[in-house]
Amino acid sequence: MYRWSPALVWVSRRDHDEKDLPFRSRHRACCTRSLRTNDSATQEAVQRSLSADGFKNVDASVLQGVVTLGGSVPLYRARIDAMMVVSKIQGVRGVRDEIEVAAPSIPDRKLKAELDEAIIRTAYERLGRPSKAPTGICVHVHSGVVTLSGYIADPGLAMAAHAVSASTVGVKSLHDKIEVSPDASLMTEWTSRADSSTGLSSVP
Repeated sequence: MYRWSPALVWVSRRDHDEKDLPFRSRHRACCTRSLRTNDSATQEAVQRSLSADGFKNVDASVLQGVVTLGGSVPLYRARIDAMMVVSKIQGVRGVRDEIEVAAPSIPDRKLKAELDEAIIRTAYERLGRPSKAPTGICVHVHSGVVTLSGYIADPGLAMAAHAVSASTVGVKSLHDKIEVSPDASLMTEWTSRADSSTGLSSVP
C-alpha cells in the first residue's frame, strides 16, 4: 500500500526543479530580450515625441520602461512640459527628471520683483483686484530657486501663480507651497493689516 512520505515529495520536487532549469533559463533570457526590444521601441517613440514638440536639447534613455530625461531647456515650464509629453507615451512606466534649466542668472531681488508684479497682474486679470493689492501669495527667491507660499481662497489663482512663475525667465526650480483654504481671505486681510502697521510689504 502506498504511504505518503515528505522525503519522497521533496525528492520529487528537487528532480522537477533540476529538470526545469533549462526551461527557466530560456524563459528569463526570452524576457530579457523582450524588455530590451520594448525599451528600444519606447526610446525611439520618446525621442520622436520630444523632437516633434520642440525639445531638441532634451535626451532620453530607457531601462525597463523607466525613462530618464537629461539635457537642458530654457524655461522651468519647458521642463514640466517635457515630462508630461513623455509620461503619456505608450510603454512608459515612469519618468526620472534630470533636465537642467539653462536659465540666465538674474539677481534674486530683481527676479522676485518680476514675479511679484506678474502674480499681482494675474490676480487683477482673474479677480479684478486693483493693482498693488495683496494676493496672499508670498514669493521667496534664492539663486533662481523660487518658493511660493501663502493662503488663498481661489484654487484657480494658485494654479495661475504657479504657471506664471514657471514661465518666467530666470526661474531654475519651483517649489509650490500655496495652500487653498475657504478662510484664506480673512487670513490675508489680517496679514495685510499687520504688514501695514509695521510698514512691511504684503508680499515679502
